[in-house]
Amino acid sequence: MKYARLMSSHFFVCLLPCAFPLSAFAAHPLSSEDTGVQGAGNWQLELNSDRIRQRDTHNADIAVNATLTRGLSDSLDLAVNMVWLRLQSGDDPRETQRGWGDTAIFLKWRAWEQGKYSFALKPQLNIPTGDHAKGIGSDRYQPSLTSVGAWGDDQLTVLGNLGYQYADNPDGQRKDIWSASTAVQFGVTEKLRVVSELGTYTNSDPASKKYPAFANVGLIYSPTDKLDLDIGYRHGLNRAEALYQFGGGVTVRW
Repeated sequence: MKYARLMSSHFFVCLLPCAFPLSAFAAHPLSSEDTGVQGAGNWQLELNSDRIRQRDTHNADIAVNATLTRGLSDSLDLAVNMVWLRLQSGDDPRETQRGWGDTAIFLKWRAWEQGKYSFALKPQLNIPTGDHAKGIGSDRYQPSLTSVGAWGDDQLTVLGNLGYQYADNPDGQRKDIWSASTAVQFGVTEKLRVVSELGTYTNSDPASKKYPAFANVGLIYSPTDKLDLDIGYRHGLNRAEALYQFGGGVTVRW
């Protein structure tokens, strides 16, 4: 099912987020979450778009994410993510499905911080607002939890994520989805960061034991402390993962 492939590869991404695929919840273009929070009373809006090229069919799918975050306290954020999908299922344009996918609501709690080390937890609930009949909705509520470890400073940060999602679905796909990733952010200048990432997650296809794996590289440019512009490229490292993904985004804080 194309939706399942997109969300499982993007879920730590869009589901990202917990299985990686809908990263979109992390600092785009990364799928890995960080331990940073907005602070009490502060807001953040993230907008990004990715084009995903499937490996076997060479179909081009598109995911557009919008994530609004509110700082509830100095250590706790509340956020909502909405995604618009265009899934190409064949050469006939009439087979292409478009529409809003499932909505995600999540918290990020920076539970511990000591010097250069920090740890956060990110519980999330995917709400089945997408149209399952079109292949752009899961038809089920899907909870997930991601643990996030970080070490670093303003110049160099190393991240590690371990996530689990109960991907309930009526389509016979795997329901227990695990994910793991590591990422590095390096400050080239005060305004420009280079990011890189490796990740893997459970294959949603119950007939396959191969874990999809990917590598990700990108740039984040911050002309001010309230604005980030990013671009990234993600490449599948085996045949279980999409061939490649390319996209960009903007983040605004106030």
